[in-house]
Amino acid sequence: NDAELLEHCFPLFHKGKLAGLSYYKPHTEGVKQLGIVIRKEMQGKGNGEKAIKGITEIAKENKVEELIAKVMQENERMKNLMEKLGWFGYENNPEYKMYKLTL
Repeated sequence: NDAELLEHCFPLFHKGKLAGLSYYKPHTEGVKQLGIVIRKEMQGKGNGEKAIKGITEIAKENKVEELIAKVMQENERMKNLMEKLGWFGYENNPEYKMYKLTL
């Protein structure tokens, strides 16, 4: 169960409603895997960027060395956002693209 593995979570609110959340869980020593969920009706409003920036700050405060993220190939908006925020794409396969951010 992934929920049992979560180390930190960043809830994101938009106009008083829960828009989504970002979190990270263990991957390897010093590396954490990012997860993000934004409600469908809250997408396209800058909430993904806020969620990624929020959990990145929490990771820095907790001395995480690197974050990684798996983004589905069809999610062009998220792939563009990751690159805009300085994440490096390092693995491409037909289903997803892997990104990493050194903190």
